[in-house]
Amino acid sequence: MKKFEFSIIASGLDPAAEDFEQRFYDAGCDDAAIAFQKGHIIVDFTREAKSVSEAIVTAVRAYPIMNSRWDEEGNAIVVKRSISVGIATDTERGLIVPVIHNAHAMSFAEIAAEIERLVPLARAGKLDARAMTGGTITITNVGAAGPVDTGAPLINAPEACVVGFGAIKPRPTVVGEQVLARPSAWISIACDHRIVDGATAAQFMGALVSELEQPGGLVE
Repeated sequence: MKKFEFSIIASGLDPAAEDFEQRFYDAGCDDAAIAFQKGHIIVDFTREAKSVSEAIVTAVRAYPIMNSRWDEEGNAIVVKRSISVGIATDTERGLIVPVIHNAHAMSFAEIAAEIERLVPLARAGKLDARAMTGGTITITNVGAAGPVDTGAPLINAPEACVVGFGAIKPRPTVVGEQVLARPSAWISIACDHRIVDGATAAQFMGALVSELEQPGGLVE
């Protein structure tokens, strides 16, 4: 499949004169039982199951600037039309990020199969260079190894955004006039502030949470 990209010239900005700045945003995601099993990131909803990767692809389609990188030489934002999702994976060799290339063109089953293929290879140290490069946005699970509610994930440069998921716990939630214990998780994102402003980051977070809580809430 042919890949497309375009550039937005950032006039008036001099990246050499500024430090690389990350901004962090948090949001809660309710009514989702999120399980991280065998490296496979699954969101199990009441009505349907959908992978976090697929939800992020849908949100990125609504806010394509999140699928960008900063071009230092060209002083430009390069927006990638091909969405390739990195899956941060904890291994004995440290954190490795295998990449689901062209995730936007895959079905749920294809994304799931690719994660099942890539994660064991990452943990065994058998990924080739292509499998660890070319990502445009990354997912990390800060709550996988313990009761971490939220965190400040680090951007996998030169990407513009990383999305982190905290531990899934029953939390008090107001439903109508009742307070119920419902499984929920905090979602954190970090953005390159040269590319993504606060308003866009917040809108993207809202779209992602909407997609996770109500599958089909975004129009593709």
